[in-house]
Amino acid sequence: MVVAVIAIALVPPILSHRFTEMIAWEVLALAAVPVVARSFNMLIEPSTYLSVATLALIVAVELNAFTSVEMTSGFAVVFIVIITMAIAGLWTIAQFVSDIYLGTTFLAGQTAVMWSLVIATGVGVLAGIIFEFYFRRLSPSNELSYDAWSDI
Repeated sequence: MVVAVIAIALVPPILSHRFTEMIAWEVLALAAVPVVARSFNMLIEPSTYLSVATLALIVAVELNAFTSVEMTSGFAVVFIVIITMAIAGLWTIAQFVSDIYLGTTFLAGQTAVMWSLVIATGVGVLAGIIFEFYFRRLSPSNELSYDAWSDI
């Protein structure tokens, strides 16, 4: 997941050939939270879905900041929630297939799967709210990206 976040975060500078053009540092800091939480064995399941939600958040920020796509606030929140839920569902399917064909025991039962999907949805909603309130309303000059050379 860390590799995916880094790869997606590097798309704008690679495509624009301006290596100073990046998404805001706050977004990258939020992407680091799940990695730090997992390294301390804290909130393992929520941090997994937080990394998925952060990945969806990065995609939403990049689409909004670096392309002609303009998302309304409501659509951006729904986009982040739906992407998080979709990836959580695909992850659950992958675990189920692994349990059947490889003999693993990733899924503890139907109740655990349902709670896992509820947690993923909650984390997706939280990430959407963070996008709405911080990056739309509190971010300095409402900029979702930063170009260090523009200050020179």
